[in-house]
This record gives sequence, C-alpha cells and structure tokens, in this order.
Amino acid sequence: MKRIWTFLFGITVLLIGSIYSLPAMAATLNSINCTVSSSQNVQVTLQFSGPVKLPKSFSTQQPPRVILDFFDVDKSIVNASQTINRGFLSTINTVSADGRTRVMLNLQQDARYQVSTQGNQVIVTLLSNVQSVAKKKTSVAVAPSKSRSSAAYSTYAAHYIKG
Repeated sequence: MKRIWTFLFGITVLLIGSIYSLPAMAATLNSINCTVSSSQNVQVTLQFSGPVKLPKSFSTQQPPRVILDFFDVDKSIVNASQTINRGFLSTINTVSADGRTRVMLNLQQDARYQVSTQGNQVIVTLLSNVQSVAKKKTSVAVAPSKSRSSAAYSTYAAHYIKG
C-alpha cells in the first residue's frame, strides 16, 4: 500500500511540474493600424494583449523591408498579409511559429525607421526619404555623432553593420 501511495505522489508531482514548465505566451498581437503624417512619415501601431519588449529589428535594401521579431508573442486575429498602400508602405506580412512572431513591413523604397513601445503597443515610424536625406546632411555638416540611438536605424547602416 505504501508503494502505491508513493507511486501516485510521484505521478502527481510530475504532472504538476510539467504543467508549470509549459511555455506561456506573454502577449498576443491583436491588431495593426497605419497612419501617414503631414511630413509623409508612416506610423505603424502594433496592438498587443499585454506589454511586450522592444523587438529585435533589422532591414533589407533589396527588397526594401523592415523586419521585427517578437519572442513569446503569438498572433491572434491579424491576417497573414495586409495590403496597406499608404505613403511608401505597401504590405505587412505576419508569421508565427515556435513562440516567435515576425512582422515584415514591405516598402516601396528604402527608409529609416524608429521603434518604440508604449504600454501594450509597439510603434514603428518609417521616416520619409526627404526627412532622412535632410537628417543625413545635417549630421554630416555638423559634428558627427559618436553615439547612435538604439531605436533609430537606417536600412543602409543596419545592412552594412551586419556585413
């Protein structure tokens, strides 16, 4: 009888341990909204079910894209592909697998971008080429900056740094 109780206790402990060791999704991507400002910047707002960390991001030049990787995030009702055609943003693709969600912003032209979080939102601002060129000329005409903001990226710089 003692062996049976020991066996049942062991099984119970294993079951409870396996339930708590299952990976839980921290948040779910619920919606994506886009707006274009008067300065032709495109703002993409990703709405989540809970707070998320700043995603890992990078960009490509051919084809021009900004790619965001969210870990421990699942996509909910968001369509896999959305046609936007606002400003220089053409489409947005989302894919989820193995606890990671990738959001790909497909652009019509190369652009700089900034990523920030605000509560349950991640905001990606795509800067128009006019503003991007003006900033580059200003930074060259003035003293070059020794530090670079971790949230502002140039597709050229990100591609070049990656090698």
